Amino acid sequence: MAKKVNKTDEQFANVEENLSKAGLFVVKNQKKLLKLLGFTLAIIALFVIFNQYYTIKSFFPPKVYSLETINKSNSDLSQAQFNFDNRNYEGALNGDTVINPIDSSTIINKGFKDIISDYPYTEAANLSNYYAAICQLNLGSRLDSSQYFEDALISLNNLETDNEMISSLVTGLKGDANMELGNTTEAMNFYKSAATDYVNDLTTPYFMMKQAHIHEINKDFSSALEIYNTIKSEYSDSQEGENIDKYISSASNRR
Repeated sequence: MAKKVNKTDEQFANVEENLSKAGLFVVKNQKKLLKLLGFTLAIIALFVIFNQYYTIKSFFPPKVYSLETINKSNSDLSQAQFNFDNRNYEGALNGDTVINPIDSSTIINKGFKDIISDYPYTEAANLSNYYAAICQLNLGSRLDSSQYFEDALISLNNLETDNEMISSLVTGLKGDANMELGNTTEAMNFYKSAATDYVNDLTTPYFMMKQAHIHEINKDFSSALEIYNTIKSEYSDSQEGENIDKYISSASNRR
């Protein structure tokens, strides 16, 4: 029996294509990722209009919205996502204004932060936390601003998902944010969790490489070499495994 496709998980997975310095995946890894998530069909869209009420787990009674409001939240999300897809991270995060070509009126588009505050307890708001974090990571790298990395951690902590793969990716992004903030010990802990909480042939060696990178920064080449050898023996078919010999050689010469 085929596993039921979770449309939100599809959106989460596709977002990874747009990451730059804080990125996790590239287009060549998409098919492997889809298999790991149990999808049987390729992703055909980044955004799906939800036509039913959605609430997230909370200690407080969730707010119930009308179908009209739910659709409006998803429409706003679609526009913010458009800016995101075009790497306009500032507009995607904080919103922007455009001129209507028909009547020259001003159109105000909401950003992910607006969606989070205006539509709490909706799927659009939950998904916006994920998008917002990626925008903040990219803007932090682009503008060399630590505040964006701190904000990214807040966004990631507010995100809820029951999917093990997505949860591991979120944990890895927390590692990226801490790495950018210079918190290498915290980053290492997040990378270790991301690699072991959901063990698989795609993300596990990826996060192991991030651990090895920290070891190399700390001049602990023996620990880095141990990780490289594990990748070679256990994940030789992964993208990281394909090029692992050069890292093994480099670390061996610097021990």
